[in-house]
Amino acid sequence: MGEPVRAAISCRLSKVGGRSVERQEEDGHKLAAERGWEVVSVFKEHGSASPHARKARKQWTALVQAVEAGEFDAVILWAEDRSSRDVLAAGELVKAAQSVGMTRLVLPSLNYDLTDPEDVTKFYGEIAMAQREAAKTSKRTKRALLERAQNGEPNHGGMRAFGHPGWVKVMDENGQWRTVPIVSEERAAKERALIDQAADRIIAGDSLRGICSDWNGRNIASSRNGPWRNNTLRNMLLSSRMIGKREHNGVLYDGNPKDIPPILTEAKWYAVKAVLEDPSRRTTMRAGVPAHLCTGLLFCGVCGRPLRARMMTGKTRHPYRVYYCASPNVRGAYCVARNADRVDELITEAFFASIETEDFSDAAKGLQADDPTQPFYARLAELQALKDSLEDKFARDVIKEPAFVRNMATFEAEEAQCWASIERLKEGRVRAHLPRNVRELWPSYSLDRKRAILRVVIDRIEVLPQSGAAFDPAAVRLVVKGWT
Repeated sequence: MGEPVRAAISCRLSKVGGRSVERQEEDGHKLAAERGWEVVSVFKEHGSASPHARKARKQWTALVQAVEAGEFDAVILWAEDRSSRDVLAAGELVKAAQSVGMTRLVLPSLNYDLTDPEDVTKFYGEIAMAQREAAKTSKRTKRALLERAQNGEPNHGGMRAFGHPGWVKVMDENGQWRTVPIVSEERAAKERALIDQAADRIIAGDSLRGICSDWNGRNIASSRNGPWRNNTLRNMLLSSRMIGKREHNGVLYDGNPKDIPPILTEAKWYAVKAVLEDPSRRTTMRAGVPAHLCTGLLFCGVCGRPLRARMMTGKTRHPYRVYYCASPNVRGAYCVARNADRVDELITEAFFASIETEDFSDAAKGLQADDPTQPFYARLAELQALKDSLEDKFARDVIKEPAFVRNMATFEAEEAQCWASIERLKEGRVRAHLPRNVRELWPSYSLDRKRAILRVVIDRIEVLPQSGAAFDPAAVRLVVKGWT
């Protein structure tokens, strides 16, 4: 007797769940035992075998590579479409087998001899039929999803959306299924009010981190009943459901008000999008954003370098913060170093004094009444609606391609002009949301919002050398931006 035939079993199921993969393996082992073959490897995976699948098939790739390495004499499949629904992928397996002389491709009801062109063609034919069915299923699914989007219906499944009561099916005492809200409308209304406040705070210069810290401190749970994180809040604020829209493949459709109630005005939503999607926002800084009020505004009065912050321990062994110049002088000491708490207090008080003057009030009257960026965001919302309408007319063949291209170019050119104007008025947006009673509200602001406000009022802060150990306010020079 010669050496036993080395066999590999390949099992696949599109979705996780059930015992189908295990049953395929059992049938494979049974088939190998009947033929006296030795099963040396089993490849099990959960995932689509369609050419439209997004997830890579790691186990399938491993099987093809092992076949190409000559590790098997036969491959056992439960059915052709369990191996692949892509003729090109099936061809990879056949070519790999033929390159090393592996001839057996075995199913419970059929044997394929890979040396026989007719068998190979038949195998490809079965795969092609499976691929056609996968394509038809994909087409039907995509059409159904598009229809749901066009009707303004929300996506199936998923977690309850923050600001929406949600729904769940429960069985009553009579054994009947009923649809009931997950949370009360009162709670959903409070959540919508929080979303609106968060949008205002983002536009006014606050950060995602500041809002999350505030909400977590107030025990405001997310829709998953967990803490808020920056990416969770960002994704929610950028969602088209904020304006009662349903997004599908990059196109916005009007949502059903019952299922997708609008929470923000379109102008406010586009303003939030502009802030959160601004490429200049720094999202890769260690620990998120600076943890000190004046970082980035402080400069050495000797060498001009930016000051850094650090913790130090004094003679009393109590730690305290200092702002210092990282460039040592010829004696090895820092150019300047100053108590950070004293500097923060001094700058904050100077800031209050600067905005509480009559000159400041006169210069800010127009800005405080309106956000200077609002007209541009409103126009952007109108332009988006015009573009959507234009695309719809083109799709229905109401207008021809030349007219579509010409009008779309006009709208996009005006959009670019709006974004350019918004870029110039970024600081004006924060100024416009600066309340007159900012001194009273200051303790309630997050560190990030405080920093954003200081940046639109203060140009730079220079820390000069001082004599003696006592803190000298005169050695800190504040340069305020002009408000003309």
